Amino acid sequence: MDKLRSFPQGEIFHLCNKSISNYSIFRNENWIDRFLTAIHHYNDINIQVCLSKALRKPIVQQNLLVRKPNQILYVLAYCIMRDHYHLLVKVHKDYSLSMCISNIENSYTRYYNKLNRRKGPLWQSRFRASSIKDNETLLHVHRYIHLNPVTAGYVNKPEEWKWSSYITFIS
Repeated sequence: MDKLRSFPQGEIFHLCNKSISNYSIFRNENWIDRFLTAIHHYNDINIQVCLSKALRKPIVQQNLLVRKPNQILYVLAYCIMRDHYHLLVKVHKDYSLSMCISNIENSYTRYYNKLNRRKGPLWQSRFRASSIKDNETLLHVHRYIHLNPVTAGYVNKPEEWKWSSYITFIS
């Protein structure tokens, strides 16, 4: 049985998960946009419909870093890589962070599997969550997330990677 994880309101966590077999699950812009849309959609305590139903109406892609009262978590930084994602979040509402991330990952899994005519899990395991206890660690993780595409050799400078929050911080 899984150990229950606690994500207290007001605490900061580095969340990440990786695809099974290192699949490039975020290969194109539309796929990444869908994942970012899932984060935005399921990060709401008043969610009433699944994302696929919500998408039947036009949705304006919004900045994940913008804070709203009904959010479960505040996204402080993010980076979507080809086979994994990183989110630096502050828990805003006393709500199940695990359920929020599960909804995001399950929604994207259904989308990906349908597009690629496949079945089964997409993620290696449940998401990893590391608690951030001090400002030094916060700065280190923030830098790590934004330098990930450079370290992986995808780009030379972090501002060249379109699918992270880095550009928001330098503009």
